[in-house]
Amino acid sequence: MQARGPECCVGYADATLNGEAFTSDGWFRTGDLGHLDARGYLRITGRIKEIVIRKGEKFSLRELEDAIAAHPAVAEVAVIALPDAATGERVCAVVVLRGGATLTVAELSAGLAAAGLARQKHPEQLERVDALPRTDSGKLHRAALVRRFSPAS
Repeated sequence: MQARGPECCVGYADATLNGEAFTSDGWFRTGDLGHLDARGYLRITGRIKEIVIRKGEKFSLRELEDAIAAHPAVAEVAVIALPDAATGERVCAVVVLRGGATLTVAELSAGLAAAGLARQKHPEQLERVDALPRTDSGKLHRAALVRRFSPAS
């Protein structure tokens, strides 16, 4: 999404950042993804950097997290995009399981298929953790998960 108006900044103090942040005609690239609903309201659905690009197809991490969170074994979930030589990126679901629950990639995939999620969006990797990392402000620390579960370079 892009924005422009009297309340929007016109540039950064470090002008080298402006080329990526602004279009040539002055629109600010917000980094948000969204759509207008049937009533004309703007619905923010995620962030550009919160996507996985597998074989050129883009998926919202939020959409996948919402679908996985509905699984009865899952207490909390974070989905991350990890580098993959064959596909560009692969989907990795990092989950905190409910007490006593177990979950395999195959079981998760079956649940997602039953819920109607397209097969190409299913995670190829499942990691179980006791707790998801958070920033000081309490937001999910997705970058910490990417560092932890990315293959060694």
